[in-house]
Amino acid sequence: MGSTPIPGTILQGRIRVLTNYPGTQDRFTDDILLRQWILAQFQAVYRELGFHLLETPCLEPVAILAKSGGVGDQPTFTLTDKHRDDVCLKPDQTVSLRRVVEQHRLRLPFPRHQVGYAFRQDKPEKGRWREFLQCDADFVGAPLGTADAETALWLLQGFEAIGLPETVLYINTRRILKGLYVSLADSFYDELTFTRAVDKVPSNGDLEPVRTYLMAGYKETLDDGSAKVDPVAQAAAEKIVRLLAGLRDFREMPARESLRQFAEAYPAEVEDVESLASVIECAAEAGAPIDRIVFDPCLARGMDYYTGPVFECHCPLWPYGSIAGGGRYDEMIKIEGEPQPSVGASFGLDRIEQALKDLGRVPASCTQRVADALVITKPDWLPGAMRVARQLREAGVKTLVYPDPRVTLKLQTRFAAQNGIPCAVFFGPDEQASGTVTVREVTPERDVADPEAARKAKNISVPLADLVATVRSLG
Repeated sequence: MGSTPIPGTILQGRIRVLTNYPGTQDRFTDDILLRQWILAQFQAVYRELGFHLLETPCLEPVAILAKSGGVGDQPTFTLTDKHRDDVCLKPDQTVSLRRVVEQHRLRLPFPRHQVGYAFRQDKPEKGRWREFLQCDADFVGAPLGTADAETALWLLQGFEAIGLPETVLYINTRRILKGLYVSLADSFYDELTFTRAVDKVPSNGDLEPVRTYLMAGYKETLDDGSAKVDPVAQAAAEKIVRLLAGLRDFREMPARESLRQFAEAYPAEVEDVESLASVIECAAEAGAPIDRIVFDPCLARGMDYYTGPVFECHCPLWPYGSIAGGGRYDEMIKIEGEPQPSVGASFGLDRIEQALKDLGRVPASCTQRVADALVITKPDWLPGAMRVARQLREAGVKTLVYPDPRVTLKLQTRFAAQNGIPCAVFFGPDEQASGTVTVREVTPERDVADPEAARKAKNISVPLADLVATVRSLG
């Protein structure tokens, strides 16, 4: 009889080892440097557009979800604390923004930028996590128009800044989706279900996920293997699928032409089409490349609170889902019961990082070594080794002191090679007596791949006064 698995562990031999919670990740130097670099590029764009900065807690009252109009079909982490308060881990930054505006009675309009963690109980997959960092910007108290155009602008400018200039911004409006739902003249599925079904259409246009979603609960497999299907549900679902199939071609045209043809095909939607066309034209006038803006009448976005234009960005070279998204939400944020028109979007940092890695576009500066020199230590070399480290650090040289003087010199030098540190500094009793220091150039090839070459490597002995210059020459 096998033992029951313990969540968050794996079995290695006879020892059970702790693991991270599925959908979360541990991050190390290169990943952290890459994220810092990406955020710096995005924040430079936000600064040019005049956004305020904001931080909010990860924990929020569960009640904030209901007041925000729901969170679509994105499962949210909830818990009850020891004081019997119902709490959730915020599923995005916008639900917290709604509370902040109401609680602090912020003066509007309020353009805000925020970086913070969000949490959803999604199924983990490539580029999709249960804990993820969002980089948001929103205009609160801004009616439909220029703020929506500015949102399209900063999304595209952000991707240009980080080296993903191929990124395409898809745009639609929930008002067009509402009109399409009305055109079905079939109320078997309500408008919310219809909208969520549209959101199931992947970027490749495959409509099978839509059928699967709509028929869930209306189709079952019998004992003999045959399928029993609710005919009314199937007919309503196929009507929706046929409608969506007729919309896919609009994504293959330039935005202006696509909107023109859509208005001809669906004359009842002319007013909403003209409104969306105005947003796109304003974005182009502000500097957004209109050739990378695509009208997609199948775009819905999953959150229930969207009321107008919705945005989603995809990199055609990286086929693993959207890397940014957002939209207009005019009913969610209220002050004294009065809705405040708002629009915003979010960069998907985890997916963006993965895309840059997969495409080989990580800047060289994001793979910096942790130190420029490693000071070797032995018990009888202290405290002189610390004095040498101080000399290097005061000169601006990143210096790591090996923390365990009991370890052999060979292993300490190999540590430098394995961590990309270009030189090792030896300041033993002989050097201390003579006022010199020994410096060894360290490379992975010499000290890891070829230990024999490492033993033959020439040490450089220089006066202590020349230490900084020598280390810099090897860096």
